[in-house]
Amino acid sequence: MRHALPNVGNDMETNDDRIALGALRFLGELYDITADFSRRLREEFGMDGKTRKGPTSRIECRSYRTGVVIHTWVEAMLQGQNSLTCELDIRQHAKGWLVDARICSVEDSGTNTRLQLVDEIVPTFADVARDAPTILTRLYDAGIELLKAELYLG
Repeated sequence: MRHALPNVGNDMETNDDRIALGALRFLGELYDITADFSRRLREEFGMDGKTRKGPTSRIECRSYRTGVVIHTWVEAMLQGQNSLTCELDIRQHAKGWLVDARICSVEDSGTNTRLQLVDEIVPTFADVARDAPTILTRLYDAGIELLKAELYLG
């Protein structure tokens, strides 16, 4: 974790406070990894006109009737309206948490999954917090390679 929050604590901090701070640290780590990836995309592909515009990204954490969902994505625009999107979904599952990572292309013909990392079901959120940053980094590294191939830079 590059920009980890300091361990701010005092005698008044409750266990609920520590849990909330841990979840916020996790979301902050996903944000940092995503921001670094977006910056890398701009540096490697955006400056020389290989992509139409800079990447867009978002990290959302939402609560649905079926449970909490964390959705992270980065979209790199290619020529025309074509794009390549790296997505990580983390959602509550009957057996714990489902971690789903994939890269999709959006073209005139529709959306196609180009790479699907193996879905993982982990039993606890602590496992998600430990494993998801590594999965997200692997996903983004694969996204760079797919972009290079797509743009014939390999």
